[in-house]
Amino acid sequence: MLDNALLWQITYPNGNRSFLFGTMHVRDNAAFGLIDLATCYLKQCQCYYAEMDLDLAQNNIVMEDYLMPDSLDLRLLIPRIKLERMLRHCSSILNFDLSHWYRFYPLITANKIAETIMLEDKEWPLDQFLYYKAKDMGLELGGVESVERQLEVLKEMPIDLQTKMLSKACKNLSKFRKETIVLKNLYRDQRILKLYKKSQKSLGELRSILLYQRNEQISNFIAEHTSKSSFFAIGAAHLAGYHGVLRKLKSLGLTLCPIYN
Repeated sequence: MLDNALLWQITYPNGNRSFLFGTMHVRDNAAFGLIDLATCYLKQCQCYYAEMDLDLAQNNIVMEDYLMPDSLDLRLLIPRIKLERMLRHCSSILNFDLSHWYRFYPLITANKIAETIMLEDKEWPLDQFLYYKAKDMGLELGGVESVERQLEVLKEMPIDLQTKMLSKACKNLSKFRKETIVLKNLYRDQRILKLYKKSQKSLGELRSILLYQRNEQISNFIAEHTSKSSFFAIGAAHLAGYHGVLRKLKSLGLTLCPIYN
């Protein structure tokens, strides 16, 4: 399944239709090129499912949930000289104060650095924008994963691997910036297979937890929700590839068709 499309129609064996849309958690204008098309099909649905229910997340997740356990912080995980160099790089290149993020899980910090690289053209990131639009339209809201599961995934990832990913990003921020912009441009051009491969490579040893296992769970959730027309909005990197959601849905007996207009 090599079609380059971010929006897909899902037809279930019972004849009901739903839609699957790949999103990004960025405010950059480049991510909003298909917003009118997505909204058109959103209006045909009764339910909206983001990766997780954002209202529940806002009510149930507190800052402490993103902090490493046992007062662990980066000063205990990274040699002092190396950490000081990371601190200088983040400050001089991105105006990002890494010291404010020492206690957070390194993956959270790496994601925040990536967000800093992106432009902030819109009030909300694309995934949140769609969620609140669906809410304004009166659709039933939910998440393909529970809030609890999202936090479990974060805490299941070995901290040393998360630290390795963050250190690699900070070691060469210019390269990290270029790679982040490449991902944004691949999204803009709907190059979902290449987006999957780039994301898969960048995740390294974390790809099984963050990509493969979650794709399985997301696919099963979508396949089970057959009674109402729904709009599923998930990260675009989950769509394509051998382990991707599109392929898994097809293997579960669903018919998929790309939507371009």
